[in-house]
Amino acid sequence: MNKKRDLLNKTLVIGISIIFFGAGIIPTISGHNNNNQDTISLTFYTFDMTGTKKCKVELPSVDAEEISNIFEELKNKIINNPYSDETQSLKNDFVEILDNNGLISKKISKDYVQSLLNPKWLQNIIENNLFAKQYSIGSRIKNDIVPRPLEESGSAFLCSIVGEGYGLLFSPIMLPRPRLATIWSSYIGAKFGAANLITGHGFIAEGPQLGVALGFIGIGLSFAFPGEAASFGFGGYALSTFVRAENIETYP
Repeated sequence: MNKKRDLLNKTLVIGISIIFFGAGIIPTISGHNNNNQDTISLTFYTFDMTGTKKCKVELPSVDAEEISNIFEELKNKIINNPYSDETQSLKNDFVEILDNNGLISKKISKDYVQSLLNPKWLQNIIENNLFAKQYSIGSRIKNDIVPRPLEESGSAFLCSIVGEGYGLLFSPIMLPRPRLATIWSSYIGAKFGAANLITGHGFIAEGPQLGVALGFIGIGLSFAFPGEAASFGFGGYALSTFVRAENIETYP
């Protein structure tokens, strides 16, 4: 009965993991005793821009406790080791047990709930980590690397900019003086940020990308060893900048 009373008083909130991943969508689980000593009533909520999805089921207390335990472990993993294979596997297990117990609303799919825990930018980080294990920084780039399509775009005006990556920076050496245009390209992985100097509105681009900054003033450097990809970095100000990248997050 103590375990049941603990479960009765416990509200499970997945929001901590979703806020961590910047999805802007918050699922929650709540539970209470339905006066039947062998079952627990659990409700799974999903809040997104289209409204609230709700799914309520009656479960044996043993199953409800198992869901509670998996959720607690998942929150721990997401906070302490978000990119590990074990964490990704636990996410799959968690969504699977929700689906098997009818806790996912018929208005949404299991894949949709899974996507909340695995946003696109997180997949990019995981893939880049796998790439780093195979190719250390400065290692030879193999011919079988195929450039990915650059699906997203971002732009900013009268902004500060900063970027880094592996590939091409033009000009390869930039002193702090005005330039008509600065161009960079990276098909391995890069990070770039731009923000309006007045409003702070801007974007962050991650992964393979192609970008241009017009009216740029700042500094930059590109460096490479024979047969290896050039590493570059730059920062400064621009009248306008435009980027095509695999993943772009806009702010606010």
